Amino acid sequence: MVAIIAVVFTFRSTSRSRVLFRQLVVDPIPTSVRHIRADRCYETSHTDRLNGLEQNIYALRFEISKEDLVDIVAAGGFSRAESIEYSNGVLDYNMSGLASTGMLLYWGANEEPMWFDLGEWSDFGAYYTGEEKRGIPQSNVSLLLYNDALSCAYFIKHELRPAARN
Repeated sequence: MVAIIAVVFTFRSTSRSRVLFRQLVVDPIPTSVRHIRADRCYETSHTDRLNGLEQNIYALRFEISKEDLVDIVAAGGFSRAESIEYSNGVLDYNMSGLASTGMLLYWGANEEPMWFDLGEWSDFGAYYTGEEKRGIPQSNVSLLLYNDALSCAYFIKHELRPAARN
């Protein structure tokens, strides 16, 4: 009975990760992509709604070849990030032409999923794409981080927009 539950849970989480990859990163999924893990780090809070905002932050981790990564960078209109650092749940980044900013992913290491090892990465390439809407800076930012030695990437998506009116 336990084995059946574990298989169903794994299927659902893997299936959901693949759906999110297609929605957020690229569809179809490149052939080299394996072991997709996904988490919704943040979703719209009561305070956000009171301030008329909706926001979500997603983190996806996956293995990918350098060739397929280059294709995603080109297709997604990504640019090279000037600097990026992850520590204690906060992703600090500096993008060309924009002020340095931070994004709270987790309230510390104890909130991170077991597979989330970005804090252990020391050497990786970083790319971003983002746009500004209604004067809200970085209201739709995507970050793509790639560790050559691990052939592994993170895709971080922050969506911030005015809340839909009922």
